[in-house]
Amino acid sequence: MRHQTGSSATDSSQQQEKESPETPLPEEPKPEVEAPPDPPKSRFGECLTFPSAAPPRPEKTDPLVQDLAVAAPPVSFFKDPRYRNERLILVVASEFIFLALAVIAVLFGLPRYDDSPVYYAAVPGPIATPAEPPSDTPDKIIRDAILAFKSGEKDRAGQLLARVDLAKAASPPAWELAGMLKAAAGDSAAAMEIYSRGIASNPSEGLYYRRAILHRDAGEFDLALDDMDRATARPPVHALLSNERLLLLIQMGRQDQARAELQSLNARKADSAGWIFGLCGMALDNGEYAEASRLLAAAKLSADPAVFQQILKNPALSRHQARPELMPFYFSNLSP
Repeated sequence: MRHQTGSSATDSSQQQEKESPETPLPEEPKPEVEAPPDPPKSRFGECLTFPSAAPPRPEKTDPLVQDLAVAAPPVSFFKDPRYRNERLILVVASEFIFLALAVIAVLFGLPRYDDSPVYYAAVPGPIATPAEPPSDTPDKIIRDAILAFKSGEKDRAGQLLARVDLAKAASPPAWELAGMLKAAAGDSAAAMEIYSRGIASNPSEGLYYRRAILHRDAGEFDLALDDMDRATARPPVHALLSNERLLLLIQMGRQDQARAELQSLNARKADSAGWIFGLCGMALDNGEYAEASRLLAAAKLSADPAVFQQILKNPALSRHQARPELMPFYFSNLSP
């Protein structure tokens, strides 16, 4: 009986537990999340920035967040050899493109800055005229004319010289150039007159020499020798003048006088450039063509090229130019 009573008591207690409601557990207070403040307003609408909002903080459980105290593993870089050829090809291609552009610019003549058009703005007021450049002086005009004549521009030399009054300039080179222009045009008489007027105005070695050449070409050897003596009267004597005078003596048949002067020059140890052509003329007059060729070869090395070509035109030398020993000098040096 007691046992049954105990079991019934146990069952009744279990039934009461089932029937009695469970007492709810107190809930833990949740942290209140502060709502971000409303974005500030502007007269043009809502701003897109939130200066008062705190930046978001990453969670520690986020795998992207690293501990800054732990040193990062070393990173090693290496060059891939597969791209070495590609880089070389790019460098060569860029250089080729640059050269191609430069060639195109040269061929098609890209406009320069100086060729670009200039635009002027019209403003009220008087028109400003540019100042005229100062006129060239007679000396400068004469120098330009001489340079033009030496360059083969005879027409331009004549145009420049026409702007100069020879009588007022009193310049022997101007008179000499004027006579040379007339002689080049084939008017020897006018050239002779100009040389004579220049000598009367202001004598010079060049004027005497030019007039002597005209006398020699005309067969007036005595007048030519007289002008040559005047041209070589005052030292130092130019190599062209001294050699032309010696060759004139040989052409006149005065070999003894020419030989005596050559011996005197050799004894005084004068510069060989001043008498080597005269010595060559003596060798040609004696039929010593090999010696004359040797002398001309030495003269070509020592004399001025302009003097060398001028003296080759002398009749005492040019009449032998058909000789095999002298033909190389004339074909390679004689100006047309």
